[in-house]
Amino acid sequence: MNLRKHDKLYWLVSYAAVLGLILPIIAAIVAPGRAEAQAPAQTMTVGVIEFRNDSGVQGDVLARFATDAVVIELSKSSRFDVITRAQLDAQMKELGIAPPINAVERNRLGEALQADAMIDGAIKAVEIRGSGATRRALVTLVVRMIDQASGEIINGAVQTGTAQARAGATTDDDKLITEAIDNAAYMAVNTMINYIIPEATVQNTIRTNEVMLNKGARDGIRNGMRMIVTREREIIGVVEVSDVDPDNSIATIKEQTRGIRPEDKARAVFQMPIEMKADPDSGGKSLSAKKSSGLSRITKTILGGLIIWGVVSLFDSDGTESVGGVSAEAGLSSYDLPTDAGTPGVRICWDAKKLSQGKNVLAYQIWRNDVPIPVIVARPEDGEAFDDVNARTVSYIVPNREEPTGYETNSAVAPGVQLGRPVKYYVSAVYVVHHPDGALYYETPKKATGQATPLPQIQLAGLRLPLQSSQQNLHSVTFEWLSRRGADEYRIEVSSDPTFLDPEYVSQPIYHASTSDGQPIRFVVKESLFTLFQSASSDQPIWWRIGARARGDKPGPIAADGRSNMRYIYSEINHFYPVEMPPGQPD
Repeated sequence: MNLRKHDKLYWLVSYAAVLGLILPIIAAIVAPGRAEAQAPAQTMTVGVIEFRNDSGVQGDVLARFATDAVVIELSKSSRFDVITRAQLDAQMKELGIAPPINAVERNRLGEALQADAMIDGAIKAVEIRGSGATRRALVTLVVRMIDQASGEIINGAVQTGTAQARAGATTDDDKLITEAIDNAAYMAVNTMINYIIPEATVQNTIRTNEVMLNKGARDGIRNGMRMIVTREREIIGVVEVSDVDPDNSIATIKEQTRGIRPEDKARAVFQMPIEMKADPDSGGKSLSAKKSSGLSRITKTILGGLIIWGVVSLFDSDGTESVGGVSAEAGLSSYDLPTDAGTPGVRICWDAKKLSQGKNVLAYQIWRNDVPIPVIVARPEDGEAFDDVNARTVSYIVPNREEPTGYETNSAVAPGVQLGRPVKYYVSAVYVVHHPDGALYYETPKKATGQATPLPQIQLAGLRLPLQSSQQNLHSVTFEWLSRRGADEYRIEVSSDPTFLDPEYVSQPIYHASTSDGQPIRFVVKESLFTLFQSASSDQPIWWRIGARARGDKPGPIAADGRSNMRYIYSEINHFYPVEMPPGQPD
Protein backbone atom coordinates (compact mmCIF):
# COMPACT_ATOMS: atom_id res chain seq x y z
CA MET A 1 0.00 0.00 0.00
CA ASN A 2 1.39 3.43 -0.95
CA LEU A 3 0.31 5.74 1.86
CA ARG A 4 1.88 8.77 0.18
CA LYS A 5 -1.05 8.75 -2.24
CA HIS A 6 -3.09 9.90 0.75
CA ASP A 7 -1.09 12.71 2.30
CA LYS A 8 -3.52 13.53 5.09
CA LEU A 9 -3.84 10.00 6.38
CA TYR A 10 -0.11 9.41 6.02
CA TRP A 11 0.65 12.57 8.05
CA LEU A 12 -1.83 11.59 10.78
CA VAL A 13 -0.49 8.04 11.11
CA SER A 14 3.11 9.31 11.24
CA TYR A 15 2.22 11.97 13.78
CA ALA A 16 0.48 9.40 16.00
CA ALA A 17 3.43 7.02 15.77
CA VAL A 18 5.94 9.71 16.81
CA LEU A 19 3.76 10.81 19.71
CA GLY A 20 3.39 7.18 20.79
CA LEU A 21 7.17 7.01 21.17
CA ILE A 22 7.85 10.34 22.91
CA LEU A 23 4.84 10.82 25.17
CA PRO A 24 5.87 8.10 27.67
CA ILE A 25 9.26 9.87 27.98
CA ILE A 26 7.59 13.26 28.51
CA ALA A 27 5.25 11.70 31.07
CA ALA A 28 8.22 10.27 32.98
CA ILE A 29 9.85 13.73 33.13
CA VAL A 30 6.67 15.52 34.21
CA ALA A 31 5.52 12.87 36.70
CA PRO A 32 7.78 13.92 39.65
CA GLY A 33 6.31 17.42 39.56
CA ARG A 34 2.81 16.03 39.74
CA ALA A 35 3.73 13.80 42.67
CA GLU A 36 4.42 16.82 44.85
CA ALA A 37 0.90 18.14 44.26
CA GLN A 38 -1.05 14.95 45.00
CA ALA A 39 -0.52 11.30 45.92
CA PRO A 40 -0.25 9.31 42.68
CA ALA A 41 -2.64 6.45 41.98
CA GLN A 42 -1.23 2.95 41.65
CA THR A 43 0.44 2.68 38.27
CA MET A 44 0.12 -0.36 36.04
CA THR A 45 2.75 -1.25 33.45
CA VAL A 46 0.94 -2.16 30.24
CA GLY A 47 1.93 -3.20 26.76
CA VAL A 48 -0.31 -2.43 23.78
CA ILE A 49 -0.20 -4.93 20.94
CA GLU A 50 -1.33 -4.20 17.40
CA PHE A 51 -5.10 -3.92 17.11
CA ARG A 52 -7.19 -5.90 14.65
CA ASN A 53 -9.37 -4.28 12.03
CA ASP A 54 -12.57 -6.26 11.47
CA SER A 55 -14.38 -3.47 9.61
CA GLY A 56 -13.07 -4.48 6.16
CA VAL A 57 -11.74 -0.94 5.64
CA GLN A 58 -8.01 -0.79 4.91
CA GLY A 59 -7.00 -3.09 7.74
CA ASP A 60 -3.34 -2.22 8.32
CA VAL A 61 -3.77 1.55 8.05
CA LEU A 62 -6.67 1.94 10.45
CA ALA A 63 -5.47 -0.80 12.82
CA ARG A 64 -2.13 0.99 13.30
CA PHE A 65 -3.82 4.37 13.67
CA ALA A 66 -6.27 3.01 16.29
CA THR A 67 -3.42 1.33 18.22
CA ASP A 68 -1.42 4.56 18.34
CA ALA A 69 -4.49 6.59 19.29
CA VAL A 70 -5.09 4.35 22.31
CA VAL A 71 -1.38 4.46 23.28
CA ILE A 72 -1.47 8.26 23.20
CA GLU A 73 -4.54 8.44 25.44
CA LEU A 74 -3.11 5.87 27.88
CA SER A 75 0.15 7.81 28.09
CA LYS A 76 -1.72 10.93 29.21
CA SER A 77 -2.88 9.13 32.37
CA SER A 78 -0.81 8.62 35.50
CA ARG A 79 -2.57 5.27 36.03
CA PHE A 80 -0.66 3.56 33.21
CA ASP A 81 2.99 3.21 32.39
CA VAL A 82 2.91 2.34 28.69
CA ILE A 83 5.72 0.22 27.27
CA THR A 84 7.05 1.97 24.18
CA ARG A 85 6.55 0.57 20.72
CA ALA A 86 10.33 0.30 20.32
CA GLN A 87 10.58 -1.94 23.40
CA LEU A 88 7.59 -3.96 22.25
CA ASP A 89 8.94 -4.47 18.73
CA ALA A 90 12.41 -5.41 20.01
CA GLN A 91 10.99 -8.01 22.40
CA MET A 92 8.73 -9.47 19.71
CA LYS A 93 11.72 -9.82 17.41
CA GLU A 94 13.72 -11.54 20.14
CA LEU A 95 10.87 -13.99 20.82
CA GLY A 96 10.21 -14.60 17.13
CA ILE A 97 6.63 -13.27 17.39
CA ALA A 98 4.86 -11.45 14.57
CA PRO A 99 1.31 -10.09 14.25
CA PRO A 100 -1.38 -11.27 14.49
CA ILE A 101 -0.57 -12.31 18.08
CA ASN A 102 -2.56 -15.11 19.70
CA ALA A 103 -3.23 -15.56 23.42
CA VAL A 104 -0.19 -17.76 24.05
CA GLU A 105 2.15 -15.34 22.29
CA ARG A 106 0.56 -12.41 24.11
CA ASN A 107 1.26 -14.12 27.42
CA ARG A 108 4.89 -14.83 26.49
CA LEU A 109 5.38 -11.24 25.37
CA GLY A 110 3.86 -9.84 28.56
CA GLU A 111 6.10 -12.03 30.72
CA ALA A 112 9.21 -10.94 28.83
CA LEU A 113 8.23 -7.27 29.18
CA GLN A 114 7.34 -7.75 32.88
CA ALA A 115 4.00 -6.10 32.21
CA ASP A 116 1.16 -6.07 34.72
CA ALA A 117 -1.31 -6.35 31.86
CA MET A 118 -1.46 -6.43 28.08
CA ILE A 119 -3.95 -4.43 26.00
CA ASP A 120 -5.39 -5.49 22.69
CA GLY A 121 -8.33 -4.29 20.66
CA ALA A 122 -10.20 -4.20 17.39
CA ILE A 123 -12.01 -1.83 15.08
CA LYS A 124 -15.42 -3.46 14.72
CA ALA A 125 -17.23 -1.07 12.37
CA VAL A 126 -16.67 2.00 10.19
CA GLU A 127 -19.60 3.97 8.81
CA ILE A 128 -20.22 7.14 6.80
CA ARG A 129 -23.63 8.80 7.07
CA GLY A 130 -25.36 11.83 5.61
CA SER A 131 -24.06 14.31 3.03
CA GLY A 132 -22.74 17.84 2.92
CA ALA A 133 -22.93 19.57 6.31
CA THR A 134 -24.63 16.53 7.87
CA ARG A 135 -21.96 14.08 6.77
CA ARG A 136 -20.38 12.17 9.65
CA ALA A 137 -18.22 9.15 10.38
CA LEU A 138 -18.79 6.53 13.09
CA VAL A 139 -16.08 4.11 14.24
CA THR A 140 -16.69 1.44 16.87
CA LEU A 141 -13.63 0.43 18.85
CA VAL A 142 -13.19 -2.47 21.29
CA VAL A 143 -10.36 -2.26 23.85
CA ARG A 144 -9.62 -4.82 26.55
CA MET A 145 -6.95 -5.20 29.22
CA ILE A 146 -5.79 -8.73 30.09
CA ASP A 147 -4.18 -9.44 33.45
CA GLN A 148 -0.75 -10.96 32.95
CA ALA A 149 -0.92 -13.27 35.97
CA SER A 150 -4.35 -14.78 35.36
CA GLY A 151 -5.10 -14.21 31.68
CA GLU A 152 -8.47 -12.73 32.69
CA ILE A 153 -9.94 -9.50 31.32
CA ILE A 154 -9.67 -6.91 34.11
CA ASN A 155 -10.70 -3.75 32.26
CA GLY A 156 -12.04 -2.70 28.90
CA ALA A 157 -14.50 -0.68 26.88
CA VAL A 158 -16.59 -0.67 23.72
CA GLN A 159 -17.07 2.85 22.34
CA THR A 160 -18.29 4.41 19.11
CA GLY A 161 -16.55 7.64 18.17
CA THR A 162 -18.14 10.12 15.77
CA ALA A 163 -16.85 13.04 13.70
CA GLN A 164 -19.10 15.63 12.03
CA ALA A 165 -18.32 17.63 8.88
CA ARG A 166 -17.76 21.31 9.63
CA ALA A 167 -20.06 23.88 8.08
CA GLY A 168 -18.54 25.51 5.03
CA ALA A 169 -15.60 23.10 4.91
CA THR A 170 -14.95 20.59 2.15
CA THR A 171 -16.13 17.13 3.19
CA ASP A 172 -13.19 14.73 3.61
CA ASP A 173 -14.16 11.16 4.53
CA ASP A 174 -10.59 10.16 5.37
CA LYS A 175 -10.25 12.94 7.91
CA LEU A 176 -13.68 12.22 9.41
CA ILE A 177 -12.75 8.57 9.93
CA THR A 178 -9.45 9.33 11.64
CA GLU A 179 -11.14 11.94 13.86
CA ALA A 180 -13.78 9.35 14.80
CA ILE A 181 -11.02 6.87 15.71
CA ASP A 182 -9.36 9.50 17.93
CA ASN A 183 -12.68 10.19 19.66
CA ALA A 184 -13.41 6.48 20.14
CA ALA A 185 -9.92 5.97 21.61
CA TYR A 186 -10.40 8.92 23.98
CA MET A 187 -13.77 7.64 25.23
CA ALA A 188 -12.55 4.04 25.57
CA VAL A 189 -9.46 4.97 27.59
CA ASN A 190 -11.45 7.45 29.67
CA THR A 191 -13.92 4.68 30.50
CA MET A 192 -11.05 2.41 31.55
CA ILE A 193 -9.42 5.13 33.68
CA ASN A 194 -12.68 5.82 35.49
CA TYR A 195 -13.21 2.14 36.24
CA ILE A 196 -11.59 1.26 39.55
CA ILE A 197 -10.79 -2.43 39.61
CA PRO A 198 -12.12 -3.81 42.91
CA GLU A 199 -9.22 -5.32 44.83
CA ALA A 200 -9.02 -6.86 48.28
CA THR A 201 -6.76 -8.83 50.60
CA VAL A 202 -7.62 -12.21 52.09
CA GLN A 203 -8.02 -11.75 55.85
CA ASN A 204 -8.90 -15.27 56.96
CA THR A 205 -9.95 -18.64 55.62
CA ILE A 206 -13.35 -19.94 56.75
CA ARG A 207 -13.89 -23.68 56.78
CA THR A 208 -12.34 -25.34 53.72
CA ASN A 209 -14.03 -23.49 50.88
CA GLU A 210 -14.56 -19.87 51.97
CA VAL A 211 -12.38 -16.82 52.64
CA MET A 212 -12.99 -13.42 54.24
CA LEU A 213 -11.90 -10.34 52.28
CA ASN A 214 -11.04 -6.98 53.84
CA LYS A 215 -13.16 -4.98 51.37
CA GLY A 216 -16.94 -4.77 50.98
CA ALA A 217 -19.77 -2.88 49.31
CA ARG A 218 -18.18 0.52 49.99
CA ASP A 219 -15.20 -0.57 47.88
CA GLY A 220 -17.22 -1.84 44.91
CA ILE A 221 -17.40 -5.50 45.95
CA ARG A 222 -20.75 -7.09 45.07
CA ASN A 223 -22.45 -10.47 45.27
CA GLY A 224 -21.58 -12.86 42.45
CA MET A 225 -18.35 -11.03 41.58
CA ARG A 226 -15.57 -13.39 40.48
CA MET A 227 -12.08 -12.53 41.67
CA ILE A 228 -8.63 -13.85 40.79
CA VAL A 229 -6.42 -14.58 43.81
CA THR A 230 -2.69 -14.03 43.37
CA ARG A 231 0.47 -14.29 45.45
CA GLU A 232 3.52 -12.39 44.19
CA ARG A 233 2.13 -12.26 40.60
CA GLU A 234 1.33 -15.99 40.61
CA ILE A 235 -2.30 -16.98 40.27
CA ILE A 236 -3.41 -19.06 43.25
CA GLY A 237 -7.12 -19.51 42.64
CA VAL A 238 -10.53 -18.08 41.80
CA VAL A 239 -13.19 -17.03 44.30
CA GLU A 240 -16.78 -15.83 43.93
CA VAL A 241 -18.22 -13.31 46.37
CA SER A 242 -21.23 -14.80 48.18
CA ASP A 243 -21.95 -12.38 51.04
CA VAL A 244 -21.17 -8.66 51.22
CA ASP A 245 -21.10 -6.28 54.18
CA PRO A 246 -20.19 -2.59 53.94
CA ASP A 247 -16.55 -3.14 54.92
CA ASN A 248 -15.81 -6.83 54.29
CA SER A 249 -17.12 -9.79 52.34
CA ILE A 250 -17.17 -13.58 52.16
CA ALA A 251 -16.15 -15.42 48.99
CA THR A 252 -16.45 -19.06 48.01
CA ILE A 253 -13.36 -20.76 46.59
CA LYS A 254 -14.12 -21.97 43.06
CA GLU A 255 -10.64 -23.03 41.96
CA GLN A 256 -7.23 -23.16 43.61
CA THR A 257 -3.85 -24.43 42.49
CA ARG A 258 -2.28 -23.88 45.91
CA GLY A 259 -3.98 -23.24 49.22
CA ILE A 260 -5.35 -19.69 49.52
CA ARG A 261 -4.09 -18.04 52.70
CA PRO A 262 -4.22 -14.65 54.51
CA GLU A 263 -2.43 -11.77 52.75
CA ASP A 264 -3.11 -13.19 49.27
CA LYS A 265 -4.49 -10.53 46.90
CA ALA A 266 -7.86 -10.74 45.12
CA ARG A 267 -8.70 -8.75 41.98
CA ALA A 268 -12.13 -8.65 40.33
CA VAL A 269 -12.66 -10.12 36.87
CA PHE A 270 -13.99 -7.41 34.56
CA GLN A 271 -17.29 -8.07 32.78
CA MET A 272 -17.02 -6.94 29.16
CA PRO A 273 -20.25 -6.05 27.31
CA ILE A 274 -21.84 -9.14 25.72
CA GLU A 275 -23.51 -7.44 22.79
CA MET A 276 -23.81 -3.95 21.36
CA LYS A 277 -25.84 -2.73 18.42
CA ALA A 278 -24.97 0.18 16.24
CA ASP A 279 -27.19 3.26 16.05
CA PRO A 280 -30.22 2.02 14.06
CA ASP A 281 -30.27 5.11 11.85
CA SER A 282 -31.80 3.98 8.57
CA GLY A 283 -29.57 6.40 6.72
CA GLY A 284 -26.42 4.63 7.83
CA LYS A 285 -23.89 3.30 5.37
CA SER A 286 -21.25 0.72 6.21
CA LEU A 287 -17.88 0.82 4.58
CA SER A 288 -16.02 -1.99 2.88
CA ALA A 289 -12.72 -1.83 1.04
CA LYS A 290 -12.21 -2.59 -2.61
CA LYS A 291 -8.96 -4.09 -3.83
CA SER A 292 -7.41 -0.66 -3.94
CA SER A 293 -4.93 1.04 -1.65
CA GLY A 294 -6.76 4.21 -0.71
CA LEU A 295 -9.47 5.23 1.69
CA SER A 296 -10.84 7.63 -0.93
CA ARG A 297 -11.94 4.58 -2.99
CA ILE A 298 -14.10 3.16 -0.19
CA THR A 299 -17.43 1.86 -1.40
CA LYS A 300 -20.64 2.76 0.44
CA THR A 301 -23.31 0.10 0.78
CA ILE A 302 -26.62 0.33 2.60
CA LEU A 303 -26.36 -1.14 6.10
CA GLY A 304 -29.20 -3.44 7.08
CA GLY A 305 -28.82 -3.82 10.84
CA LEU A 306 -25.14 -3.85 11.88
CA ILE A 307 -24.50 -6.08 14.88
CA ILE A 308 -21.32 -6.01 16.93
CA TRP A 309 -20.93 -9.26 18.78
CA GLY A 310 -19.59 -9.75 22.32
CA VAL A 311 -15.97 -9.00 22.98
CA VAL A 312 -15.09 -12.41 24.35
CA SER A 313 -16.53 -14.27 21.38
CA LEU A 314 -14.92 -11.80 18.96
CA PHE A 315 -11.46 -12.49 20.25
CA ASP A 316 -12.04 -16.26 20.35
CA SER A 317 -13.41 -16.35 16.81
CA ASP A 318 -10.27 -17.86 15.34
CA GLY A 319 -10.86 -21.03 17.33
CA THR A 320 -7.43 -21.02 18.95
CA GLU A 321 -7.93 -19.63 22.44
CA SER A 322 -10.51 -21.76 24.22
CA VAL A 323 -12.67 -24.85 23.92
CA GLY A 324 -15.98 -24.17 22.19
CA GLY A 325 -19.53 -25.46 22.44
CA VAL A 326 -19.38 -26.40 26.12
CA SER A 327 -22.56 -27.45 27.92
CA ALA A 328 -23.57 -29.39 31.02
CA GLU A 329 -26.82 -31.40 31.17
CA ALA A 330 -28.05 -33.38 34.16
CA GLY A 331 -29.36 -36.87 33.41
CA LEU A 332 -28.79 -40.59 33.72
CA SER A 333 -25.79 -42.52 32.46
CA SER A 334 -27.96 -44.48 30.00
CA TYR A 335 -28.86 -41.31 28.10
CA ASP A 336 -27.73 -42.90 24.84
CA LEU A 337 -30.03 -45.91 25.33
CA PRO A 338 -33.80 -46.04 24.80
CA THR A 339 -34.45 -46.74 28.50
CA ASP A 340 -34.57 -44.08 31.23
CA ALA A 341 -32.26 -45.70 33.74
CA GLY A 342 -28.68 -45.67 34.97
CA THR A 343 -26.51 -43.74 37.38
CA PRO A 344 -27.49 -40.07 37.91
CA GLY A 345 -24.98 -37.41 37.03
CA VAL A 346 -24.12 -34.74 34.46
CA ARG A 347 -23.14 -35.01 30.79
CA ILE A 348 -20.51 -32.44 29.76
CA CYS A 349 -20.13 -31.74 26.03
CA TRP A 350 -17.67 -29.63 24.02
CA ASP A 351 -16.62 -29.07 20.42
CA ALA A 352 -13.57 -31.26 19.93
CA LYS A 353 -12.97 -29.74 16.46
CA LYS A 354 -12.55 -26.11 17.47
CA LEU A 355 -8.91 -26.44 18.51
CA SER A 356 -7.79 -28.30 15.40
CA GLN A 357 -6.07 -25.33 13.74
CA GLY A 358 -2.38 -25.72 14.52
CA LYS A 359 -2.91 -27.30 17.90
CA ASN A 360 -2.20 -30.86 18.89
CA VAL A 361 -4.52 -31.55 21.82
CA LEU A 362 -3.14 -33.98 24.38
CA ALA A 363 -6.22 -34.13 26.59
CA TYR A 364 -9.38 -32.29 27.59
CA GLN A 365 -9.65 -31.57 31.31
CA ILE A 366 -13.08 -31.12 32.90
CA TRP A 367 -13.24 -29.10 36.11
CA ARG A 368 -16.15 -28.78 38.55
CA ASN A 369 -16.68 -25.66 40.64
CA ASP A 370 -16.53 -27.48 43.98
CA VAL A 371 -13.21 -29.28 43.38
CA PRO A 372 -9.75 -27.69 42.80
CA ILE A 373 -8.59 -30.45 40.41
CA PRO A 374 -10.04 -31.82 37.18
CA VAL A 375 -12.77 -34.37 37.85
CA ILE A 376 -12.43 -36.00 34.40
CA VAL A 377 -9.64 -36.16 31.82
CA ALA A 378 -10.87 -37.03 28.32
CA ARG A 379 -9.06 -38.18 25.19
CA PRO A 380 -8.32 -35.74 22.32
CA GLU A 381 -10.95 -37.38 20.11
CA ASP A 382 -13.70 -37.20 22.75
CA GLY A 383 -16.44 -34.60 22.69
CA GLU A 384 -18.32 -35.51 25.86
CA ALA A 385 -17.93 -37.07 29.29
CA PHE A 386 -20.23 -38.10 32.13
CA ASP A 387 -19.66 -37.08 35.76
CA ASP A 388 -21.54 -39.31 38.20
CA VAL A 389 -21.77 -39.83 41.95
CA ASN A 390 -18.80 -42.20 42.09
CA ALA A 391 -15.36 -41.00 43.19
CA ARG A 392 -12.53 -41.78 40.79
CA THR A 393 -8.75 -41.45 40.52
CA VAL A 394 -7.80 -38.82 37.95
CA SER A 395 -4.40 -38.39 36.31
CA TYR A 396 -4.23 -34.83 35.00
CA ILE A 397 -1.67 -32.64 33.25
CA VAL A 398 -0.20 -29.43 34.67
CA PRO A 399 1.83 -27.48 32.06
CA ASN A 400 4.72 -25.48 33.48
CA ARG A 401 3.69 -21.82 33.24
CA GLU A 402 7.24 -20.59 33.72
CA GLU A 403 8.92 -23.08 31.37
CA PRO A 404 6.37 -24.39 28.83
CA THR A 405 8.92 -26.88 27.51
CA GLY A 406 7.56 -29.45 29.97
CA TYR A 407 4.62 -30.46 32.10
CA GLU A 408 3.79 -32.52 35.18
CA THR A 409 1.31 -35.39 35.49
CA ASN A 410 -0.45 -35.49 38.85
CA SER A 411 -2.84 -38.06 40.25
CA ALA A 412 -5.60 -37.47 42.81
CA VAL A 413 -9.01 -38.76 43.84
CA ALA A 414 -11.87 -36.64 42.51
CA PRO A 415 -15.12 -36.93 44.51
CA GLY A 416 -18.34 -37.72 42.69
CA VAL A 417 -20.95 -35.07 42.06
CA GLN A 418 -23.48 -34.43 44.84
CA LEU A 419 -27.11 -35.08 43.89
CA GLY A 420 -29.57 -32.24 44.31
CA ARG A 421 -26.85 -29.58 44.31
CA PRO A 422 -26.36 -27.21 41.33
CA VAL A 423 -22.88 -27.22 39.82
CA LYS A 424 -20.96 -25.66 36.96
CA TYR A 425 -18.20 -27.19 34.87
CA TYR A 426 -15.21 -25.77 33.03
CA VAL A 427 -13.44 -27.40 30.08
CA SER A 428 -9.82 -26.74 29.14
CA ALA A 429 -7.50 -28.37 26.63
CA VAL A 430 -3.85 -29.22 27.15
CA TYR A 431 -2.03 -28.97 23.83
CA VAL A 432 1.46 -28.99 22.36
CA VAL A 433 2.93 -26.52 19.86
CA HIS A 434 5.90 -27.79 17.90
CA HIS A 435 8.74 -25.35 17.18
CA PRO A 436 12.12 -25.91 15.56
CA ASP A 437 13.70 -25.69 19.03
CA GLY A 438 11.33 -28.21 20.59
CA ALA A 439 7.80 -28.67 21.87
CA LEU A 440 5.92 -26.19 24.10
CA TYR A 441 2.98 -27.27 26.26
CA TYR A 442 0.04 -25.04 27.17
CA GLU A 443 -3.44 -25.19 28.62
CA THR A 444 -6.28 -23.11 27.20
CA PRO A 445 -8.41 -20.88 29.45
CA LYS A 446 -11.25 -22.78 31.08
CA LYS A 447 -14.58 -22.38 29.28
CA ALA A 448 -17.60 -22.40 31.59
CA THR A 449 -20.86 -24.28 31.14
CA GLY A 450 -24.25 -23.25 32.43
CA GLN A 451 -25.67 -24.61 35.68
CA ALA A 452 -26.62 -28.28 35.96
CA THR A 453 -28.37 -29.97 38.88
CA PRO A 454 -27.99 -33.78 38.99
CA LEU A 455 -31.03 -35.53 40.44
CA PRO A 456 -31.72 -39.13 41.50
CA GLN A 457 -34.34 -40.79 39.34
CA ILE A 458 -37.79 -41.12 40.90
CA GLN A 459 -38.18 -44.87 41.33
CA LEU A 460 -41.36 -46.90 40.85
CA ALA A 461 -41.95 -46.86 44.61
CA GLY A 462 -42.03 -43.05 44.44
CA LEU A 463 -44.91 -43.11 41.96
CA ARG A 464 -47.69 -43.47 44.52
CA LEU A 465 -50.88 -42.75 42.58
CA PRO A 466 -52.47 -44.15 40.49
CA LEU A 467 -51.52 -47.53 41.91
CA GLN A 468 -49.78 -49.84 39.52
CA SER A 469 -52.24 -51.86 37.37
CA SER A 470 -55.23 -50.18 39.03
CA GLN A 471 -58.34 -49.23 37.11
CA GLN A 472 -59.05 -45.51 36.82
CA ASN A 473 -62.02 -43.39 35.83
CA LEU A 474 -60.48 -41.22 33.13
CA HIS A 475 -62.81 -38.33 33.92
CA SER A 476 -60.64 -37.59 36.98
CA VAL A 477 -57.26 -39.18 37.72
CA THR A 478 -55.16 -38.26 40.76
CA PHE A 479 -51.39 -38.45 40.33
CA GLU A 480 -49.07 -38.46 43.33
CA TRP A 481 -45.29 -38.85 43.51
CA LEU A 482 -42.41 -38.09 45.88
CA SER A 483 -40.28 -34.98 45.38
CA ARG A 484 -36.53 -34.91 44.76
CA ARG A 485 -34.24 -32.43 46.50
CA GLY A 486 -32.90 -29.92 43.96
CA ALA A 487 -35.90 -30.21 41.62
CA ASP A 488 -38.43 -27.38 41.60
CA GLU A 489 -40.31 -28.18 38.38
CA TYR A 490 -42.18 -31.35 37.40
CA ARG A 491 -44.34 -32.59 34.51
CA ILE A 492 -46.70 -35.54 34.16
CA GLU A 493 -46.59 -37.47 30.90
CA VAL A 494 -49.24 -40.06 29.94
CA SER A 495 -48.92 -42.27 26.86
CA SER A 496 -50.33 -45.34 25.18
CA ASP A 497 -46.74 -46.16 24.16
CA PRO A 498 -44.23 -47.10 26.93
CA THR A 499 -41.40 -45.43 24.97
CA PHE A 500 -43.09 -41.99 25.29
CA LEU A 501 -41.88 -40.89 21.87
CA ASP A 502 -45.13 -38.99 21.36
CA PRO A 503 -47.16 -38.96 24.58
CA GLU A 504 -50.82 -38.05 24.29
CA TYR A 505 -50.80 -35.94 27.46
CA VAL A 506 -48.11 -33.64 28.90
CA SER A 507 -49.07 -31.45 31.83
CA GLN A 508 -48.10 -27.83 32.32
CA PRO A 509 -45.08 -27.31 34.61
CA ILE A 510 -45.87 -28.11 38.25
CA TYR A 511 -43.71 -26.15 40.71
CA HIS A 512 -42.60 -27.30 44.15
CA ALA A 513 -39.94 -26.22 46.66
CA SER A 514 -36.51 -27.61 45.72
CA THR A 515 -35.38 -28.01 49.34
CA SER A 516 -37.69 -30.93 50.13
CA ASP A 517 -36.96 -34.58 49.43
CA GLY A 518 -39.46 -37.41 49.56
CA GLN A 519 -42.44 -35.09 50.03
CA PRO A 520 -45.70 -36.13 48.29
CA ILE A 521 -46.84 -33.94 45.39
CA ARG A 522 -50.42 -34.40 44.19
CA PHE A 523 -52.03 -33.25 40.94
CA VAL A 524 -55.50 -34.07 39.57
CA VAL A 525 -56.16 -34.34 35.81
CA LYS A 526 -59.81 -33.94 34.92
CA GLU A 527 -61.49 -34.81 31.62
CA SER A 528 -58.35 -34.46 29.49
CA LEU A 529 -57.42 -38.13 29.77
CA PHE A 530 -60.99 -39.22 29.01
CA THR A 531 -60.93 -37.14 25.82
CA LEU A 532 -57.53 -38.46 24.75
CA PHE A 533 -58.04 -42.13 25.65
CA GLN A 534 -61.80 -42.62 25.24
CA SER A 535 -61.25 -45.31 22.63
CA ALA A 536 -58.92 -47.30 24.91
CA SER A 537 -60.27 -50.67 26.08
CA SER A 538 -60.25 -51.68 29.73
CA ASP A 539 -57.41 -54.16 29.14
CA GLN A 540 -55.15 -51.64 27.40
CA PRO A 541 -52.42 -50.28 29.73
CA ILE A 542 -51.97 -46.51 29.92
CA TRP A 543 -48.40 -45.56 30.84
CA TRP A 544 -47.31 -42.58 32.94
CA ARG A 545 -44.14 -41.06 34.29
CA ILE A 546 -42.86 -37.89 35.99
CA GLY A 547 -40.20 -35.51 34.67
CA ALA A 548 -38.17 -33.47 37.18
CA ARG A 549 -35.66 -30.63 36.80
CA ALA A 550 -34.21 -27.48 38.36
CA ARG A 551 -35.50 -24.37 36.62
CA GLY A 552 -32.13 -22.62 36.92
CA ASP A 553 -30.33 -25.23 34.79
CA LYS A 554 -29.07 -24.05 31.40
CA PRO A 555 -29.70 -25.54 28.90
CA GLY A 556 -31.40 -28.06 31.22
CA PRO A 557 -31.27 -31.86 31.57
CA ILE A 558 -30.53 -34.15 28.64
CA ALA A 559 -33.40 -33.81 26.17
CA ALA A 560 -35.92 -36.62 25.74
CA ASP A 561 -35.33 -38.82 22.71
CA GLY A 562 -36.80 -37.08 19.66
CA ARG A 563 -38.19 -34.21 21.78
CA SER A 564 -35.47 -31.60 22.11
CA ASN A 565 -37.74 -29.13 23.93
CA MET A 566 -38.45 -31.53 26.80
CA ARG A 567 -35.50 -31.39 29.17
CA TYR A 568 -36.35 -33.42 32.25
CA ILE A 569 -34.95 -36.33 34.24
CA TYR A 570 -37.71 -38.91 33.92
CA SER A 571 -38.90 -41.38 36.52
CA GLU A 572 -39.35 -45.08 35.99
CA ILE A 573 -42.64 -45.81 34.25
CA ASN A 574 -45.90 -46.95 35.80
CA HIS A 575 -49.24 -47.91 34.30
CA PHE A 576 -52.95 -48.18 35.00
CA TYR A 577 -56.03 -49.33 33.07
CA PRO A 578 -59.12 -47.33 32.13
CA VAL A 579 -62.20 -48.45 34.02
CA GLU A 580 -64.85 -49.95 31.78
CA MET A 581 -67.62 -47.40 31.49
CA PRO A 582 -71.29 -48.57 31.44
CA PRO A 583 -73.01 -48.39 28.07
CA GLY A 584 -75.06 -45.30 27.38
CA GLN A 585 -78.84 -45.36 27.87
CA PRO A 586 -80.89 -46.05 24.71
CA ASP A 587 -82.90 -43.16 23.32
